[in-house]
Amino acid sequence: MSRVILSLSRRLLAACAALWMLAGVVPAAVAAEDTDWVALGRRVYREGIGANGAPLSAIKAGGVTASGAAVACIQCHRTSGLGGVEGINVIPPITGRYLFERDGHAVVQQNIRGVKAFNQRHEAYDARSVARAIRAGQHVSGRTMEALMPRYAIDDDSMRALLAYLKPLSAGPAPGVTDKRVRLATVITPGVDAARRQVFKDTVNAAVRQKNGSVTQGGRSMASAASMLLRTERHWDHAFWELQGEPSTWPAQLAERQAAAPVFALVSGLGDGDWSPVHRYCEQQALPCWFPSVPAPPPESEADHYSIYYSRGLWLEADVLLQHWQALAADSRPSRVLQVLAPDSAAAASLVAAMVDDELIGRGVAVERLTLDPADPASEAALAQWLVQAGPRDAVALWLRPAALQRLGQRLPAVASPARLHTSGTLLSGQTPALPAAWLARSLSPYPYQLPAQRDASLSVFHQWLQIARLPQVDEVLQSEVYFAFTAFSDTLLEMLDNVQRDYLIDRAEAMLTQREKAKAEDEAREAAVVYVNRGPRATPQRPVIQRQIATRPLPGKLLRADAPKVDTVAAIEQAEGTTVYPRLSLAPGQRHASKGAYLVRHADPSHIEADGGWIVP
Repeated sequence: MSRVILSLSRRLLAACAALWMLAGVVPAAVAAEDTDWVALGRRVYREGIGANGAPLSAIKAGGVTASGAAVACIQCHRTSGLGGVEGINVIPPITGRYLFERDGHAVVQQNIRGVKAFNQRHEAYDARSVARAIRAGQHVSGRTMEALMPRYAIDDDSMRALLAYLKPLSAGPAPGVTDKRVRLATVITPGVDAARRQVFKDTVNAAVRQKNGSVTQGGRSMASAASMLLRTERHWDHAFWELQGEPSTWPAQLAERQAAAPVFALVSGLGDGDWSPVHRYCEQQALPCWFPSVPAPPPESEADHYSIYYSRGLWLEADVLLQHWQALAADSRPSRVLQVLAPDSAAAASLVAAMVDDELIGRGVAVERLTLDPADPASEAALAQWLVQAGPRDAVALWLRPAALQRLGQRLPAVASPARLHTSGTLLSGQTPALPAAWLARSLSPYPYQLPAQRDASLSVFHQWLQIARLPQVDEVLQSEVYFAFTAFSDTLLEMLDNVQRDYLIDRAEAMLTQREKAKAEDEAREAAVVYVNRGPRATPQRPVIQRQIATRPLPGKLLRADAPKVDTVAAIEQAEGTTVYPRLSLAPGQRHASKGAYLVRHADPSHIEADGGWIVP
């Protein structure tokens, strides 16, 4: 009898839990026992798979029937559940806070073609009204929803599971976040050159200092109107996580630091070797890793979720080279390729070199590998011998950093060879390699950055920021990467308002990056092109002070001659490509590398770079 009563009690408790869950009221004690339903709901939401394991089906716009992943909620409402924009259509937030409650502070900022918009208010849903919305497309107000919202054939168990998942989705404070502060970290891995590490840290500190200087006591400045109204801008607490030892120990070090002082995200980052332990830790912990400066992101990074990179780095360069070689006439393609590595680049480049070897071997090309060690004169002698014996159909890929190339050029200046040379724009940070002129004349190298003339225009505000921060320009690529990572993170965080959730950060990056880059590039081009003479107290007849007529941020006055040639403002705006060293930064849902291509460039002389053809997206 007691077992029967216990069984009935459990059934009664489960029935009550289901009713509470569907109504959006979940006692903590019951919710803890309902984790199975949440797990089922996650599968419904993300994969379009019902509680019974079968794909859900739905009728989409135009009367088309689809099923499974094609109708999963995540496709439109995004990972965070906080919605977005599809063309001119607003996808509303559907998390528990926005569905079941009437929270006056629950606001999502949504951008429709650059016009600010916010989620619409509505009466609170309950289990029945949510079911009508999902099955019949009926809004809680009674109106018919847009055809963009599919009409689902969803069973009761799948509905229960879905609501169990939506209730806690993007709810509660994220790790490292309070009402007034957000904690961030920047990872630096071992093996980075000491001078490069210091330049990086100085630039990071300046960016954090500038941000926190804009958050004033008792108010907010330099923020969006919505964030000022809702008072959601936060002070940044920042730390460097400098890792030590072998890569196998890095996850434990990261976990220890995260346990001691949890951070919301890793912003920027610096590594010269294997970044994969950091990347995998972030994926496992659902910890965003925002635009680190690394030469070769892990190959799996495009399919993963929480790390966003500038480009594929060395992997991209290798693909550009392989595509270039394949496009040559059959009698001009390389018949033999030597890949040269060095101890300071081998960790990042060896995997890429192995991929190139495999691809070339499959094409019938002879491949060789050489590690150029400055402590081993025999390695330099071996390279010199190879070059002397090489023919016009031989190619050398020098996966080397500037110091190694400079040393090579100094020690082998007299070596003449008809072999074609290829250096790495990524490892050189966009610099011209310090090689003899005869070597440069035979070089053709992948270059993932904007060409110098366009880059100067795109980085004009960054250069002024360096002056304001009193930082010398030591490494333009690295320093501008840091500057962009922190300013883009700041802009994205402001757009998130009070919804400071990790998944939403990634969702907003996918939605904002393309639009943000184009808008800011146009603003900066306009600022640089439209000027007027201010003959105020600081000006003299010999030195009129030229100030910007249109400005989106405080910038120092720029001293120019009064008779300086006028700039075509419209043309400057139309030609604006971005605000970084990378052309055409953009992200779409699921993409994790913002710049997709590279140029092939010739170093005609030590001071001149010219593209051999157009932008290449392999």
